[in-house]
Amino acid sequence: MATEFGSVDRAARPEAFVKYLDTVTGLEAAQAYKQRSYDLLRLKPGHQVLDVGCGTGDDVRAMAKIVGSSGRAVGIDNSEVMIAEAKKRSLDLALPVEFRTATASDLPFQNGSFDATRSERLFQHLANPSKALAEMIRVTRPGGRVGVLDPDWETVVIDALDRRVTRQILSASMDTHVKPMGRSADLLSLSHSRTSRD
Repeated sequence: MATEFGSVDRAARPEAFVKYLDTVTGLEAAQAYKQRSYDLLRLKPGHQVLDVGCGTGDDVRAMAKIVGSSGRAVGIDNSEVMIAEAKKRSLDLALPVEFRTATASDLPFQNGSFDATRSERLFQHLANPSKALAEMIRVTRPGGRVGVLDPDWETVVIDALDRRVTRQILSASMDTHVKPMGRSADLLSLSHSRTSRD
């Protein structure tokens, strides 16, 4: 399933992806790092914030509560199924939320539209994460904050009796199913050049 998140709408059972996201979001560890990501964005009432790859919109709704009625929380996802679910879950909540179907590599917003932009567990599924990061930086105002949270699957540790076989399985899995994340020279260079300017 993890390798198919880029094509949820074409899946035989797209509802399985919704259920997976609900399961992960319900984990105590996930709740802790989500809250930490909001803190690092330094969100305040009145802020405009964007969640790229918003899924069912849990983080958008959480951030909307922080930015309040004078702010705005926007979520984009390439899946119409996810956006429909996000809209459904947001009905009658009186939160300043907005959801759109869009891709991370072509965000439909003007330069500097947001005070903060975040993405969680998305970049591992992208063919061109550097382009997505460039877009997130583009739509964030100078001095704003950009947060990208993604697992580093190369650091997975499994306690098993046969360490040699376990290493071979993990290595084959990483080479076959996981895009390299967080260590890309392009991503680091792009991030550094933006940090140097702002």
